[in-house]
Amino acid sequence: MATTLIFTTLLLFLPTLSFPFLDGWDDNLYVTDVRNSLSISFENIMLWCTCYVVGNYHPLTMFSLMFDNTVWGTNPLGFHIQNLFWHCVAVLGFYRCLSCLNFTGLLRFFTALVFAIHPQRVESVVWIAERKDVLCAALYIWSLERFLNSRRDTVGRFPVAAFVLFLGALLSKPMAISLPFILALYEIHRRRAYNFSALKGLWPFFIVSAVFIPVVLHSQQGAIEAYVDPLRQSAVVFHNVIFYILKLFYPVNLNPIYPRVAFTSMTALVLLLTYSLLLIALTQSYRANADKLRYDIVPLCLGYLVSLAPVSGLIPIGAIDYADRYSYLPSLFLLVLGAACARRFAEAQRLEPLSSSNTALLKWFRKLRTVLIQKSAIIKIVTIGYLVVISSNTIIYAQAWRSTYHLLSWANHTDTVNPVAIGMLAELEIEQGNFLRVFELADKLANAEKRGLQAHHIKALAIKADYLRGVAAYKLNNTRQALGYLSNIEPHLNVESLREVLNYKTYYSVMGDCYRSIGEYQKSTGYYNQVLETNPNDFGALLNRGASYFETKNYLRAVHDFERALELKPHDRRAAHNLVQAQNEVNAGPEAK
Repeated sequence: MATTLIFTTLLLFLPTLSFPFLDGWDDNLYVTDVRNSLSISFENIMLWCTCYVVGNYHPLTMFSLMFDNTVWGTNPLGFHIQNLFWHCVAVLGFYRCLSCLNFTGLLRFFTALVFAIHPQRVESVVWIAERKDVLCAALYIWSLERFLNSRRDTVGRFPVAAFVLFLGALLSKPMAISLPFILALYEIHRRRAYNFSALKGLWPFFIVSAVFIPVVLHSQQGAIEAYVDPLRQSAVVFHNVIFYILKLFYPVNLNPIYPRVAFTSMTALVLLLTYSLLLIALTQSYRANADKLRYDIVPLCLGYLVSLAPVSGLIPIGAIDYADRYSYLPSLFLLVLGAACARRFAEAQRLEPLSSSNTALLKWFRKLRTVLIQKSAIIKIVTIGYLVVISSNTIIYAQAWRSTYHLLSWANHTDTVNPVAIGMLAELEIEQGNFLRVFELADKLANAEKRGLQAHHIKALAIKADYLRGVAAYKLNNTRQALGYLSNIEPHLNVESLREVLNYKTYYSVMGDCYRSIGEYQKSTGYYNQVLETNPNDFGALLNRGASYFETKNYLRAVHDFERALELKPHDRRAAHNLVQAQNEVNAGPEAK
């Protein structure tokens, strides 16, 4: 069955191996923009051991990308293969963990298969930048498997293999910090007692986690938002706990970048009803079998919450409150809990006889279970149907990841769109010359859902919309219109939150070009200066500033800029022609500047 499991996983994700790098969607930050640092050398090894990448400390992840870069170079195929390899390793490890937990036969196979081919795995497997996700999960799960196996050893030796794998998981992604708590919960389950004996022998795991906590906090400083509403973020946690449960069993409307949680009266009502139902279910479980609830169900529920804690949303990171990739590890505990309930449901012969002391709900549940077991064909049809649904959704959703443009287009076709996705798609439309479409997206951005956003975010959206309109108008040669939109932005350029949504180089370049086209050369020179302060070797800014100097008869400065431009692009005809003209003016007489 393990072979069938891996073969099915490979077959489902095979079409994604031909996908390119998603530049602009973090693949550039992990691979394409840092290729020189991915060559194997002592200096590069030390570099990744001492620096953060996109708010994460994960040297082992960078070493794995270093290996791919060395073997495959610029071909993304090898990077995708390794992502899929680690996912298969994680799937096989989960299958082994289920064996250690005494799940057998089709139930074990079905549970592992759901984890392997679930649509929420797409983001982690297909996105090369999420190497950290699949690598960390593979090592995390196998560490758990080695620990479970070690507890079968009557000698009680320290699980060295589990500890080493745990270290590897931590160095792949900080989310592995939850593992010591998971091991302690398993000990509670195994010992059937809530006491400190469950922590016996686990202190090395907890020490490593404690040491790693400040590293994680320091690495995330740049990503954590400056303005945090504790009340809202607490509500986000309650929302996310339910969100990942629902998406596991009803995986529709997946999104590469979900909108921020918008709390309405309907949202509050749904959460209240959902938590009420969960409370009722736990109460009925306690009445049916208190011991099973304490030592089987509660540890699994806590395992889900603990594994989700690092990405629960209590601390807002970036422009999202939740993401499918965050479910990779937490979904394991939900699936085990589901498998345990299914096994219990199927054991009809072990049911206690119905008595007058049983609640009406419990009696109804047991009668329903008896009927379903007697009609096992219903269970088989539902199971096969569920597998068909999730595998089909995985195949369809995976196609959204075949390019950054398709990814952002998918994100923009949902009922509620994250404003970040709108702005990024508009930037790509500018690159592709679809300027009228940019105006549509700018209007969509200005009217985007504002609930869940801080005041500075809302202001940034309005400024971003003006920026997009201004750049599109400039590309359509509507200079005055472009200046009207872009001039609205200038008083806000020093606002820190704008740095996440505004391309300053493009803004200054476009402003310089607009003022140069209407003959205000001194103003245009000032904007080109802004570009060159950031990048002294910007060819376009040098060429255009030189042209502005030429028009104001500053020929010596024009010569200097054209010469520097030619050094960058020795065969550029325009720069060469402009240089000759400027030199002729310099040689024309002593009055030339």
